[in-house]
Amino acid sequence: MKTIIKRSILDYLKNPVLWIGLIIIVASMYQCLSSYLQIHYIKQNEQITQNDVALEDADVMDGYIPTSDDKERRREWEDTIKETLMDTSQNGFGFSRQEADYVMKEIQNMDVKTASEFLESQYGYYNAIYAYEDLEIHKGTAEEINHYIEQKLSEHSFSWYFAKKFTDFAGLHMAFFATVLLSFLFIQDTRKNTYELLHTKPVTAIQYICGKVISGFISMLGVLVILNVIFFMLCLKTSLKSSFPVTPIDFCVNSLI
Repeated sequence: MKTIIKRSILDYLKNPVLWIGLIIIVASMYQCLSSYLQIHYIKQNEQITQNDVALEDADVMDGYIPTSDDKERRREWEDTIKETLMDTSQNGFGFSRQEADYVMKEIQNMDVKTASEFLESQYGYYNAIYAYEDLEIHKGTAEEINHYIEQKLSEHSFSWYFAKKFTDFAGLHMAFFATVLLSFLFIQDTRKNTYELLHTKPVTAIQYICGKVISGFISMLGVLVILNVIFFMLCLKTSLKSSFPVTPIDFCVNSLI
């Protein structure tokens, strides 16, 4: 079985698909993770860039932070409802200010869910609950963003957060990569008529299968180690530039999980 493992690993190393696939994975993962490497404390007089992204995908690197004040969120939600009711365009309701004020007075003491159902049933306003969900995050000021980053880093290191994002994307990429690469061994064995050759060698079916599985696992583990090293170095570079805490064990633990 050791011979099968060694032979299979050598076949992988000679296969250009391994190296081409590794380059593609690194490039694709960097594209997915590069925005997280741009997180930093906002300096004085630095202009905050709010990226144009879907609100459900927005994060601190896009200039958005969670809204922690429920009263402020409710007030902004009611202002949004009122503006929509008074909007005279095709997307609005064309209510007068007095009519809009009356509607707002009706829902004043209702919770958000009840108020949304009321607006839908009485006035045909179907998007009220979604407007409230959109206000779960808001565009942060420099002070708010810095405070949010400081608060999060007091709970966990920067590498802890980045490693979780890394393993999310690494798991997805490795699944596709393994499917493509490991299939080459079967194709290669079939082309070389290995099945007939096995009958002439003292190798059982279990030994053959286990050898192939172990060699595939070792090969994929090697790819994962390379990815860990590359992205840990990128994480370390960001942490040194932004004075963020980093723990190397974070990458190892998340990769093992």
